[in-house]
Amino acid sequence: MGADRLQVVFGTGQVRSALAAHLANLGIAVRTVSRHRPAELARGTDWRAADVTDPEAAAVPQSRE
Repeated sequence: MGADRLQVVFGTGQVRSALAAHLANLGIAVRTVSRHRPAELARGTDWRAADVTDPEAAAVPQSRE
């Protein structure tokens, strides 16, 4: 997997925290997504607010050419 890949991890809790930290420690860009900002974010991770049950929030934006 190339370093230019972004891994998105949905949810909260111990599994999300451990997975995001592990991927970030491998040098992989990580974005976590949840309705509420976690109390702690692993170093090197990005967070975005979204509700996974909202289809528009989970959609991948189309590139504009």
